[in-house]
Amino acid sequence: MLLMAYKKGEQDEVQKWYLDSGASNHMCGKTSMFVELDESIKGDVALGDESKMKVKGKRNILIRLKNGDHQFISNVYYIPNMKTNILSLGQLLEKGYDIRLKDNNLSIRDHENNLITKVPMSKNRMFVLNIQNDIAKCLKMCYKEESWL
Repeated sequence: MLLMAYKKGEQDEVQKWYLDSGASNHMCGKTSMFVELDESIKGDVALGDESKMKVKGKRNILIRLKNGDHQFISNVYYIPNMKTNILSLGQLLEKGYDIRLKDNNLSIRDHENNLITKVPMSKNRMFVLNIQNDIAKCLKMCYKEESWL
């Protein structure tokens, strides 16, 4: 059992996430957005202009859905100099999400065909999703071991 508390505060803000079919991974440049961050993960990410940015960690970001529920964006690279947040459509496809482009909209559905989001195309032909970022604090964690082997 994991007990978490949520408190609305200054760090809770709407963040723009660019939905990118060319990105290999989700990426974010703000450590404050991560609930957990494994800073032992290191590497480089090549950008479209062939420049590289340093990966300084990887983990989860907690978001609040429009219905008030909370979800994690998992396996997000932390890239300190990143100015924008990127959601990798390839990473979403690997997790079983259905992604469709139709009538100038990008829609994402879960494995049960429930609509997760529908994002209109912007004037410059981009798909930008506004996501509410939340900060969670772990209060208590209990683990029950069923096997005594």
